[in-house]
Amino acid sequence: MRKTWNALENEIKHDTGTESEEKLRTALARLQKKLKAFNEVKLVCDQTAEHIKSQAQHTERQIKMEFEKLQQFLKDEEAARISALKEEEEQKSQVMKEKIEKMTKEISSLSEQIRAIEQELGAEDVSFLQVPAWISACLADISAWMTTHHLKLNLGRTELLFLPAKGSPSKAP
Repeated sequence: MRKTWNALENEIKHDTGTESEEKLRTALARLQKKLKAFNEVKLVCDQTAEHIKSQAQHTERQIKMEFEKLQQFLKDEEAARISALKEEEEQKSQVMKEKIEKMTKEISSLSEQIRAIEQELGAEDVSFLQVPAWISACLADISAWMTTHHLKLNLGRTELLFLPAKGSPSKAP
């Protein structure tokens, strides 16, 4: 049975002398013991709270270090990918430059052939019936060149511009 302080105080008021004093000393000893136990529990709680705080700080440092490593990894990965992209761009640009140079040479060659044919047509007195053979040969050369370069010449939509030489009859086919 546990007595409260008020009950103990009432009991002491009714008792007199040494018996009351003895009860009071016993109650005081119990209270001191209880205070000591509370202080010990409080000390353990304080130590536990400090340990929790220390543990949280340690875990926070670990998390920050892991994220710093992750960020560095991502920066390195980004740099590697950008470098690979630039290298790929340079390679593709070089290939396209070579293709453009090759096409430019082919265009120049075809242009020279066309001029030569045009000069022959202008220099010779070619009759109306002979013109389509020259034009067919020229168109065949152009079609072959386009085929080798994966292009297609649509003969159904191809128009012919006939420019007669000076002094030639101006009949167009």
